[in-house]
Amino acid sequence: MIGRQFAEELTQKVKDAKSEIKILIYEWRWYRNEIGTSIQKFNYEVIKARQRGVAVRVIVNKDWICNFLKQQKIEVKKINSKRVMHVKMVMVDNKYLFLGSHNLTKNAFELNHEVSVLIEDQDAIEKCNNFFQTAWAL
Repeated sequence: MIGRQFAEELTQKVKDAKSEIKILIYEWRWYRNEIGTSIQKFNYEVIKARQRGVAVRVIVNKDWICNFLKQQKIEVKKINSKRVMHVKMVMVDNKYLFLGSHNLTKNAFELNHEVSVLIEDQDAIEKCNNFFQTAWAL
C-alpha cells in the first residue's frame, strides 16, 4: 500500500478485529481537536476495539503516549532499551501484518511519502509475533 491507502486499510482491519491487536510503533500521536482526520479515525477504532473486548497490546517509545493509552485501558509498555525501537508494525488477529514506514501520525497518514505493506503470510506473521514478544519482554 502506498500513501493514503494504508490509513484506510489499517483502520478497516482494526475496526473488524475480533481477538487481538498488537502495535509496535516508533511514533504515535493523538489529535483531539482533529476528529475527522484519518489518524484520529484510526485512533478511535483502536479505543473502540478495546472497548468491545479485543485484546490490544502496544509497545511505544514515549512516556506520554504510554500514559495516555493506559488511561484508555490499553495494555502498553514503553520500550526498555538503550537502543532506539524504530519499528512500525501492526498485527491484527494474527491474520494481518502491516509493516513499513508509516508512523501513527497525521503526517504519515496524510502528507508524507510512505510505503507500507499488508502481509497475510503466516510464516512472516509468526516471525513478527516472536519479535513483538521479545520486545514486550525487554
